[in-house]
Amino acid sequence: GAVTMGPDGPERPGNGLALVDRWILSRLDAVTADATKLLANHLYGEAGRQVQDFVWSELCDWYIEAAKVRLSGTPAERRTVAQTLAFTLERSARLLHPFMPFATEAIWRALPHVGESAMVAPWPEAGERDQTAEADVAAMTTLVTAIRDARAKAGVEPGRWIVATIYAAGRGGSFAAARREIGFLARIADEQLTIAGGAADPATLATDALLVVAGDVAAALPRAGLLDLAAERDRLTRELAEAEAERERAIRQLDNPAFVDKAPAQVVDVQRRRLATAEEQIAVLGARLAELR
Repeated sequence: GAVTMGPDGPERPGNGLALVDRWILSRLDAVTADATKLLANHLYGEAGRQVQDFVWSELCDWYIEAAKVRLSGTPAERRTVAQTLAFTLERSARLLHPFMPFATEAIWRALPHVGESAMVAPWPEAGERDQTAEADVAAMTTLVTAIRDARAKAGVEPGRWIVATIYAAGRGGSFAAARREIGFLARIADEQLTIAGGAADPATLATDALLVVAGDVAAALPRAGLLDLAAERDRLTRELAEAEAERERAIRQLDNPAFVDKAPAQVVDVQRRRLATAEEQIAVLGARLAELR
């Protein structure tokens, strides 16, 4: 639906807010207050850096991505996301205007706004911060980042939806309300996501589960849900065979006295490094295969 406007631009949304909406509005309040203070003290470079970090690392990296799940939701959800985006983007353009005036002028005019130019628009005023939302989303994004890292290290395809149990400690209610965002950001299938309110107890976890810890919250990722185990075993077996063949080729060269005695030292060193690399790969691949058996 249409964005609700006030005398100073898009109105600040206040109804039907999700956790991530409350968070981005509070973070906007924080960077507005900090930038205002820094500019008053003539610390222009630091003020610009903080505004840029907010727009790049919080608004773009996290809020816009998380909000996508509700942009395909109910009409009320879509309206709330649109109002939050309009308010946050318009205020962000004003905050950035002293540092990059031409680009922000063009962006500001393309957004819902009031007035003729960002150059004469009033400087944004900070509201009261929502410390609970900030703490909950900080825990959520830290956990999602840890899950993404664990997926990458386990060789999980980026597009694969996985199984997970999240132990939210004292944040069970907030995490449950944000389950769609968590699942979307970490690529956990909704029907395969369990959110538990307590802390993870390693003694009770399944032996085939990978435990990911991020501060006071954690996630258990069953290995069977991370990978197609049969396909992964086949892949590792092929790579192991290739590494063993590479080792045999290097050994044949190094066992040949004519080669070792007559070849230049650097050429012999290449074969020794080739052998050492192959042996290291065999050890790593063998251990990985043993884990999957």
